[in-house]
Amino acid sequence: MYAIEIQRNKCWYKHDWLTTHITNCLRGIRNAWHFHYALVSVFKVVYGGFSIALLTP
Repeated sequence: MYAIEIQRNKCWYKHDWLTTHITNCLRGIRNAWHFHYALVSVFKVVYGGFSIALLTP
């Protein structure tokens, strides 16, 4: 079985005959986007309710 591990941009690439795994980078990117969208959603809910409360007499 042929396998080489190369470090490029702090990501580990494992080259095999059939598959290529880029696990660490994909996991980090997925977690960052999930955190970003969750944070944006929280701000929309909090400040959306706050602005509605300010507009009501």
